[in-house]
Amino acid sequence: MWHAGRLEAPLPATVDGLFADVVSGCRRWLSPALATDQALFLACAHFVDVWEVEALRRVKATDPVKLRDRGRCQVPGCSHRAEHLHHVRFRSRGGTDDAWNLVSVCTAHHLAGIHQGYIVVSGEAPDWLVWEFPGRDFPEPFAEA
Repeated sequence: MWHAGRLEAPLPATVDGLFADVVSGCRRWLSPALATDQALFLACAHFVDVWEVEALRRVKATDPVKLRDRGRCQVPGCSHRAEHLHHVRFRSRGGTDDAWNLVSVCTAHHLAGIHQGYIVVSGEAPDWLVWEFPGRDFPEPFAEA
């Protein structure tokens, strides 16, 4: 697609029309000589510039912990959206709702990982969390020979 100089994708007519309007608008406001991929890139960059602050504002309005964690799961290696907050020290064991005791996690890591015992997290959020994966052997990254 990229090297052929054209983009083809099956889209509903309304979405196809929207893309055509975006490309047309970019060409009208910036330069008639813009290629389609350049126009879409500029439109995407503009979208992020305009909506990033609003998206973060909405996250902040819902929860300061999710804002701190940028709305993403904090399990190492995961980049999914965080739908849950996990109490590092369970409330049933005296844990509080303070920010240092809460960490943002995705549904899968929270329910199937942490609460099933495959992932253990301890310490204080955000900078002093220790993530353990019982029963998993990971190679030493810089083992000396």
